[in-house]
Amino acid sequence: FNAKSGSINSKSFDMDLIFEEKLKTFVPNLQMGYSNTTDLPTGMSVKNYTIKAPVKATGYYAQGSLLYDRYIFIGKPSIAIRYETDENTNNYQTKAKINRLSLFFIYYIDKESAKVSLGADFINPDANLIQDTKNGYTTLKDYWDYTLALQTMF
Repeated sequence: FNAKSGSINSKSFDMDLIFEEKLKTFVPNLQMGYSNTTDLPTGMSVKNYTIKAPVKATGYYAQGSLLYDRYIFIGKPSIAIRYETDENTNNYQTKAKINRLSLFFIYYIDKESAKVSLGADFINPDANLIQDTKNGYTTLKDYWDYTLALQTMF
């Protein structure tokens, strides 16, 4: 990357709020976050095309999950849903936005510090972002992303 304008010292403000409380057999978890970053470099070039890098990026997310705090077989099940959005103003001053909706089922395995997750993400870029990436090399579009994750910690 070669930065043609902007600053190497971006400015950012981030805030997260989390609430979790055990209510008998369920443990709800609510999360929200906000991020605002300015003075990002613009006009970066990568090989054969120019990325219209944002000079300002603003985003937020809201997430909720619910853990069933009783054992089913060897662990405890949970479900989580998350919505997030990211809005960028690029070097042509058009706003581009990506929305993401996620739904995951998680199974926490007892005494193993492990979990199994199965979920889906729906990624939805708006028309401005799709137009900004039309260059013969890449074009964004709506898509689904599916995940099966096995995690353990030592």
